Amino acid sequence: MLPGQTAAEISAQVDLDTKTISELRALNIWDHRKTKFYCTTVLTNLSPGERWWFHACSTCNRGTIPYDTSYKCLEQSCRGTGGTPRYRLSYSGSDGTGEIEFVFFEKFGKDLLGKAALTIIRSRAPNVVSVEEEIQIARMDQTIPPELNSVLSKKYHMVVSVTTRSFEPESDVPSYQVHRFEMQHGKQHGKWTKNTPLGRRPGLVLVLPSSSVA
Repeated sequence: MLPGQTAAEISAQVDLDTKTISELRALNIWDHRKTKFYCTTVLTNLSPGERWWFHACSTCNRGTIPYDTSYKCLEQSCRGTGGTPRYRLSYSGSDGTGEIEFVFFEKFGKDLLGKAALTIIRSRAPNVVSVEEEIQIARMDQTIPPELNSVLSKKYHMVVSVTTRSFEPESDVPSYQVHRFEMQHGKQHGKWTKNTPLGRRPGLVLVLPSSSVA
């Protein structure tokens, strides 16, 4: 138990299994749709062909598509028409047993790179005033911001779960969404405690807020 924890956070504590990359690759994802695991990995490169940001619905954070003069949420039950650029950072990670894709969405992408997705987009179009113009320029820009490469070759301890995209028919290897992470010998991002020091592959006690979404 951590100081200041609410009753809901204490009741949400989960003992996590530690997995190697090869074990995550071999996992039967249908039996672990919402299971979280602890792993250690070195981020080796950006996943090829993956855009580093997406336009997120301001109502539900799902993706959007342009629709008339606004946007339409891809979630059929959502009627959101606005949105903002958010991270969807896809990195390959390796621990020596294999390699797999890890995805950082906005909150942890911001922790990873130290700035929001929109901040990077704006920095690449300094003379543009309109947010919509900045987004249009970003859509056409295929280059990779240098900030995204700054984390390569660094080792991270992470809490992850299978992405929803892993369940699509064309997906043959699962990818994992990052829910908590800590750079080795670095700052922790997310509330967690461990039974033993980092690097010894322990079980992990993770404190999950009651509103946490997988």
